Amino acid sequence: MASQTLVEQFRQDIGNVSSTVDERQLRQKSHDFHWYSPVLTPQLQNCLADVVVQPRSEEEIAAVVVAAVKHRIPLTVRGGGTGNYGQSVPLKGGVLVDMTGFNKVTAVESGSIRVQAGAVIAIGHDRRLSRWRLCGHWLRPSRHHSRFRNDPVC
Repeated sequence: MASQTLVEQFRQDIGNVSSTVDERQLRQKSHDFHWYSPVLTPQLQNCLADVVVQPRSEEEIAAVVVAAVKHRIPLTVRGGGTGNYGQSVPLKGGVLVDMTGFNKVTAVESGSIRVQAGAVIAIGHDRRLSRWRLCGHWLRPSRHHSRFRNDPVC
């Protein structure tokens, strides 16, 4: 766990990158579906980030990484948070990088699309992409799959 002073210095260094130390947001973003596992739950249930950031550009991601390295604060990267093995759980506090704001489609090419790291399967709602095959699946909106909006593209 980083000290409050260290977290404030980090937040100053990242400038306008969206960040929060709100207790509710920290708890929500610091956990995935690891509670499915009776083995992982006791190990991960009390893990909590010190600050959550949501970069929206490569420059903002770079600023976050530079500031974390400068202050020697651990980084944990989080996508949609739909994993169930604790991948997005910050084991030693620090900075949780919520990638969901970095979610643009950057190219539509023959038979494929290129997306930023925070893009989720729900991009299939975009009419331009509704017929594209990606990862062996047709991109179609689903009313039956509750994770559709949060699952990473691949």
